Amino acid sequence: MIEIMDDRELEKMIKTVDIEVVPPEGLKEKLLARVRDVDDKTGSIMTPFERFIFEKPLRTACSISFTISGLLWAIMGSGLTKLLIGMIG
Repeated sequence: MIEIMDDRELEKMIKTVDIEVVPPEGLKEKLLARVRDVDDKTGSIMTPFERFIFEKPLRTACSISFTISGLLWAIMGSGLTKLLIGMIG
């Protein structure tokens, strides 16, 4: 059975579709605070050392390379530069 819709009902339906939906005040802030809380809880799983290695790999690589070059410089002295120049050619 097909029911015929009244023009007023159709007009009301069309008007309700065109209304912009606005979230209640404070909802965005609550969601952001909840996401930060969850992020803080999951972020605490990694130790500071693991964070340094996995979240900042460039800093890790730089610190390792500086440490190795410093140790080589301390062991070999100025012979390290001669060795590097000899390797480069």
